[in-house]
Amino acid sequence: MNITRIAIATVAFLVSTTASNAEWTSLQTHSDLLFGVDFESADQGWVSGALDGIGPVIKASDDGGMSWDYQTQAMNNMWWLDVDMADTRYGFACGLVALIGRWSVASTTNGGQTWESSLSQFVIAAFMEIDAYDRNHAWAAGDWVAFPFREQRGVAYTTDGGANWIAEDWGLAESARFVDFVDAKHGFATGGHWPAEESDAGVIWRPTELHPAARVMPEEWGNRGTAAADDYGCLVASTDDGGATWSQVYSSDQYYPNHIDFTSRTEGWMVVEGGFPRVTQILHTTDAGATWNRQPHPLEGDNFSSITTINMLNRREGWVLGWGGTNFGNPETRMLHTMDGGENWEVDPFTSNIGPLHATFVDEGSGWTTGANNFNVSRVLNYDNPSRKPVANLDMVDAPETARP
Repeated sequence: MNITRIAIATVAFLVSTTASNAEWTSLQTHSDLLFGVDFESADQGWVSGALDGIGPVIKASDDGGMSWDYQTQAMNNMWWLDVDMADTRYGFACGLVALIGRWSVASTTNGGQTWESSLSQFVIAAFMEIDAYDRNHAWAAGDWVAFPFREQRGVAYTTDGGANWIAEDWGLAESARFVDFVDAKHGFATGGHWPAEESDAGVIWRPTELHPAARVMPEEWGNRGTAAADDYGCLVASTDDGGATWSQVYSSDQYYPNHIDFTSRTEGWMVVEGGFPRVTQILHTTDAGATWNRQPHPLEGDNFSSITTINMLNRREGWVLGWGGTNFGNPETRMLHTMDGGENWEVDPFTSNIGPLHATFVDEGSGWTTGANNFNVSRVLNYDNPSRKPVANLDMVDAPETARP
């Protein structure tokens, strides 16, 4: 859940601007491939992925990611690609269905103690990201095959907590990839494809070209996510009616889009990659996605094999994550941090041998990410900066005298 959507209580927050105690650390190693991550408090978090690389898995932590317990391993689909909780009890997970299982989206109302099928009418579907705004409203971006064998693409949505989903083709040229809503009505999504000549048709339905944990896909998925043309596909679409209709506001054939993050109805950021020489760019808009300006960063080019996710905590501070390559072919985590809205990005010195796909923050001083590597080992990483965590100051005063108790 995006930090910008957390309601702010009417108390004064005293926040230090120093970062001397900030650090990323590796909390735990997992044999499962972990793709999605979400924390709703400093203690309670969830990760999703593939059980030992085969079959879906969701895990939960109640100690800030130090330890994890399995919540579900049932073969209801192939993998869970993302998980997003509206709060510590209600949430959703989305994933990949390819003739194995039927659960494209699952939901929980008890913090993940049990997960129920929420969207299950497709035998082939790939929902790459899910965004839960509150207990009732959620959106899943991807594509699917509807009866009778009709491929559709877009953003499926629910307004009743997952009891019913509306999945209709959004009528745009690209498959939806990542989605972000700023309120229950206004949202943005990216769509795109890789050029045929650079695609690896037989790998995971991947958000990046050089996914560090590739898996051979069923033959039915051999040419999905690519186009016959030799160019890239990238578009940004917006909605003002909760996802019922979408309008394309931007397009390009220069790169592939990954995560998008808006802090208001007009200002947002997007990370993109592709091209030759290697393009790993951070783009910024102030006109609701109609135009995008490049924000230079110190890891452009070969230093970033894949630039995957961006999390803006507010319109000034944010993080960009991805990975670079090593001499042994394993990913090496890359992180960038801005305190001025992306005018300047600084490299965080921490690194690990994983490729993060998603990140989550509950405040300016607490964040997590996860990812896997070529050895099919995953890690959960934690950012902990006590000096940046909000501290509530509450002044107690005597109530004025009243006529009645």
